[in-house]
Amino acid sequence: GNFTEAEKLKVLELHNDVLGSILQQMKRLMDSGQIEITVSPMYHPILPLLCDSASAAEAIPDIELPDPKFCFPQDAEAQIDDAVRFYADKFAKNPKGMWPSEGAVSDEALELIAKSGINWVATDEDILAKTIGENYSNTDKYFPRTYKSPSGDISILFRDHFLSDRIGFVYSNWNHIDAANDFMGHLRNIRNEIVNSHGEDVLKKAVVPIVLDGENCWEFYHENGVPFLRELYRQLSESNDIRTVTCSEATEKDNCDIYEPISHIRAGSWINADFKIWIGHEEHRRAWSMLSMARNAIEMVKSKLSDRQYREAMRNIYIAEGSDWFWWYGDDHEAPNKPDFDILFRWFIRQTYQSI
Repeated sequence: GNFTEAEKLKVLELHNDVLGSILQQMKRLMDSGQIEITVSPMYHPILPLLCDSASAAEAIPDIELPDPKFCFPQDAEAQIDDAVRFYADKFAKNPKGMWPSEGAVSDEALELIAKSGINWVATDEDILAKTIGENYSNTDKYFPRTYKSPSGDISILFRDHFLSDRIGFVYSNWNHIDAANDFMGHLRNIRNEIVNSHGEDVLKKAVVPIVLDGENCWEFYHENGVPFLRELYRQLSESNDIRTVTCSEATEKDNCDIYEPISHIRAGSWINADFKIWIGHEEHRRAWSMLSMARNAIEMVKSKLSDRQYREAMRNIYIAEGSDWFWWYGDDHEAPNKPDFDILFRWFIRQTYQSI
């Protein structure tokens, strides 16, 4: 309390100075080959649910679906294409990979991503397990797969759930050296498991994908995780048996031939391998129905709209298609500002109607 407006503005200016330097730093690291920067669909929608809300029934056959259902694959395609254009504008090149929002995939969504020119996507190991079924083996997730779609091939990486969650939720309570040692120990156990199952020759094609929400966990670590990351990166850099690679390196064509290509994937996300968090409650269904009615309203009057009206209406719809509005419906998550998400979702729906 008791700060002047000028003092608050000064702090905001400093924030903007820091934020303004990030893009150039990302470019430098990418140009050096040290990192790869990927992309997600523009307003973070659950792509399979945009293609067809009935895809939720693949994982939960008895799920109650919204009425009217949402079925606008052209919106999913627009969210993908808009993201690719945004990336190209910032980095003067197209992205090679995509993390679909919440790791959500389906056959229809993967075809649209492949159609956009993206070379690889990542999702969760449980999606692979559900796709393969009873023949699934624990080491299957350590080999990228080629997915064949009518619009072209795309490679898929499957995150190691256990190790990713160790960083996301466990190591923040550990001494940083013990945490890094534990992580490396698990990597070497995985290496031994792969050798025992497949022999040493496959190691050059095996990969352990670590995927997590990078913005969520570091505030719980000592010094925002810097000591842990420095120790982990030191051990990885000095290791003789483990090599870090970008996802594009991991999914080069020669690395995807351990298993036969697949042409079907069981629809789901990285949360319980389903879409329940976004469409499983009565509140979710009401929100999806509201969104579907607004989207259908645009289609009904599209021929009468000016280009400006149509673009404005669709932008509001694209924003309303974002996953976070639906994340906060239902009783799975609580937050002090939870009602704000409902207010904002309804605001964008209302803006859609006003646009048309």
